[in-house]
Amino acid sequence: MTPMAGRQHTGATRPVHRGQRADSVAGALTLLALLLLLSGCSVSWGSDSGGGDDPSEEDRNIALAADLEESFREMPGVLDVTLTYQDNITTPASMAVEVVVAADADANAVVDEITRSIWLSDITPMTQFNVYGTWQTEPLQSLGLRYGHLSDAEIADLEERYGPRPD
Repeated sequence: MTPMAGRQHTGATRPVHRGQRADSVAGALTLLALLLLLSGCSVSWGSDSGGGDDPSEEDRNIALAADLEESFREMPGVLDVTLTYQDNITTPASMAVEVVVAADADANAVVDEITRSIWLSDITPMTQFNVYGTWQTEPLQSLGLRYGHLSDAEIADLEERYGPRPD
């Protein structure tokens, strides 16, 4: 005979009162909050990179990026432009610009001016940027510049061509 053989299950369960359920939920939430604190996770404004947690810095960079994009739209020969600036854990301090240039415009000069404007902008931090231009020719042509995780050599080249970045 097994230890449970003589017992019968009646199907009755212990009643749970509302207060006990609320205590269970509160306890679970408290445990979750404690685990988040212990794991080093934090809630921050805007950026997840650890360096740009100031909401005013994020707002400032967003406004500066919007101004840059508008100035690119007004450049002669530019048909369309899209600018993206991100500073988060997956894409730290980076900018990407896609520009479509008219067939009769000097696409190299447009891409060079966009690169200069990005380099001399007050957007900070900026550790990498890409400029990708296409121009409406037959066949379609493109030009891409990528400055990823700016090396000392890339910084020296950009400083020689455009001057130092603003502080």
